[in-house]
Amino acid sequence: MSTIIKLPKDIINQIAAGEVVERPASIIKELVENSIDANATGIEINLTSDEEGIDLEVIDDGKGMTEEELKLAFESHTTSKIGSIKDLENIHTLGFRGEALASIASVSKVEISTKTKDSATGYKLNIDGGKFSNIVKVTGNNGTSIKIKDIFYNVPARKKFLKSYRTEVSHIYQILTQIALANPSIGFRITNNGKEVYNLYKNESLETRIKAISNINTEELITVHNESNIKISGFIVHPKQMTDRRKDQFVFVNKRPIQDRTVSKAIYEGYRGYIMQGKHPSFFIFIEIKPGEVDVNVHPRKSEVRFLNNNEVFTSVKNSITTSLAKYMQEKQVENLNIDNRSYKFREPSSNQNHRYGSFQKSISNQQVITFQKAPVSFNPRIKDKIDLDVTETIDNIFQIFNTYIVIEKSDEIMFIDQHAAAERITFEAIKSKRKNEIVSYLISQSIELKPEEKIVIIDNAEVLDNLGFQVEDSGGNSLLIKTVPEDIKNSNLEKLFSEIANEFMVQNRDIKKVKDINEHIIATLSCHTSIRAGMKLDMFRINKLIEDLMKCDNPYSCPHGRPIIWNLSKYELEKNFKRK
Repeated sequence: MSTIIKLPKDIINQIAAGEVVERPASIIKELVENSIDANATGIEINLTSDEEGIDLEVIDDGKGMTEEELKLAFESHTTSKIGSIKDLENIHTLGFRGEALASIASVSKVEISTKTKDSATGYKLNIDGGKFSNIVKVTGNNGTSIKIKDIFYNVPARKKFLKSYRTEVSHIYQILTQIALANPSIGFRITNNGKEVYNLYKNESLETRIKAISNINTEELITVHNESNIKISGFIVHPKQMTDRRKDQFVFVNKRPIQDRTVSKAIYEGYRGYIMQGKHPSFFIFIEIKPGEVDVNVHPRKSEVRFLNNNEVFTSVKNSITTSLAKYMQEKQVENLNIDNRSYKFREPSSNQNHRYGSFQKSISNQQVITFQKAPVSFNPRIKDKIDLDVTETIDNIFQIFNTYIVIEKSDEIMFIDQHAAAERITFEAIKSKRKNEIVSYLISQSIELKPEEKIVIIDNAEVLDNLGFQVEDSGGNSLLIKTVPEDIKNSNLEKLFSEIANEFMVQNRDIKKVKDINEHIIATLSCHTSIRAGMKLDMFRINKLIEDLMKCDNPYSCPHGRPIIWNLSKYELEKNFKRK
């Protein structure tokens, strides 16, 4: 049996680094949070990335360190944030554990320069895998500059688990997005390989900061504000801006970005009555709570917290969302009503009972029968009741309502068809059935702007997109040149489409079991961008064509995202509701 020994300091730090330093993004998080705790008003983050790895540089205008503080900063369990057990109950800073710098220095090569405003000179220190050089005097600006190179160079077992450099840079952007949103008063400049990615100005409003780093239409953001024992503030999106994916969902507790099921569930509960099944809202929620009522010392990465009173937090968040939504909707309703400017006049029914369907009646004069060829259908297991799709019989009436639904009146029932869901299904099956050499690409040559992490994932998956009829090219900065798109979706909003495609790639790559099916998920996203949308008025030719194409689908019952396409209302059910049966 092995003898028990006390581990050397370098091994202790490398073990600690396993919890604190998961990837380059973890290092960026720790360094930038240190800059914020040092009261920096401007922070510059420079990345150098290629197949060999990622080097990092963080420069701030914070208060800097003295020579004595610099000597201690990279020792284990040294911190300026707390000094007693009582301080753990009243944490106002982002860092406090005194582990991060020592952990980072143990698995990389570090160069740090720092200067306080009261010092005539600054000081520089180099650390190589935990081995310190002598501190030397240097000139420079007030604040701190730290460079991190050769991450995990001395821990090859850790380095091999890193993803491609583009993926790792994408994780860095995601972390910086969270931090930038939490601190709109601080300016951030971010570059990658010398190219500017973001330049966010100091003292911005939260709304301006959201607009700068997301694709959300900020004009329709709904303000959330609730003052109580727990202060809730921020923004949520209008229900009509919800998406099929969880994106742009941010929660901060005392300016610390967190992931918490209680808060997320409370937000969704607050949307109850406004949220459609399968849809997800974006939100930017800030919770201010007494430090003693939240434990941030749950995990070294500090992304999880524990609330003293979960129920109170849940109720405060839920009520804030519900109240804000109700207030916004009420204000919009009053704004749009304008009752005083309207006059109402009842009209006698027209003697022409079929006036609504006149144009269609001409096309089926003399009781012409519309016939659709339909192959046997494999029923979607989600659909419990068989839906009668036999429309080969004489149709009494067919028309559109709310510019969204097609209504077909048959002898003993009414069939409702969601026009956008139907178009999605048709496009989905059309693209899916085509091989690469059968896909018709449309030359477009259009430049779009994406989030940095979105652009990276699109470039990384260019081959997958090429198989679907897309050709994309990096045009510098956050721009992407779209050279071709599939003919079926040539009229789409490409910026929105590619943002959704990027998000789909990110979601699917989290689960290795789904990677093989990623084409299908991307095609489902493409199909959502068909030319026929909800709210679009269709003429009879397009209605007829839509129904005919739908009847040819293998699964005409649900869209690729699982929403129903067809709903039948029988004459019996209708009469039963009117107490005729």
